[in-house]
Amino acid sequence: MSSSPATVPARPAPSPARRGAKPARKASARPKRRPQQGRAAAKRPVRLVRPARKRRRRSAPFLVLSGLLIGALVVGIVTLQAMVSQTSFRMQDLQARAKALQQQYGEQTLAVARLSAPGRIAAAAHRAGLMLPDASQVYTLHVRASSGGRAHEQPATSAAATGAGAPAGSSSKAVLGAQP
Repeated sequence: MSSSPATVPARPAPSPARRGAKPARKASARPKRRPQQGRAAAKRPVRLVRPARKRRRRSAPFLVLSGLLIGALVVGIVTLQAMVSQTSFRMQDLQARAKALQQQYGEQTLAVARLSAPGRIAAAAHRAGLMLPDASQVYTLHVRASSGGRAHEQPATSAAATGAGAPAGSSSKAVLGAQP
């Protein structure tokens, strides 16, 4: 072994562009070639590799469609909210109207009850000159469903008033007369 300087060539430092690249292999005595690849590589022209295009053109229609969809949803929600509010106001108006109508119905029912009270009717009849008849002038009619028989009338003091011996059918024609 000799102490002469090393005959092994020094490796060059990797360039900044090739930092992540694999280290260069040692040169061999005979390069390995593939027969067809070497010829095709020599005949192929060198071309410039351009960077990949950005996807802005493809994303633009997506952005436009999604913007339109979101806008339509916002308009739909606002419209729905307006309709709900309008329906709520209408329901409040109808409830107030129903309450007023119930109050009016109660007042009218009370007025009918006052007007149809027996004491008021008797007082109005007395002012009009009407009087109650004597008990002997009052006739009670008992009307039963009959099979076509003639009706009879009886005074209130008779047996028909007690229900004993009542005829099969009674008619008011005899009491009122033969008026049409």
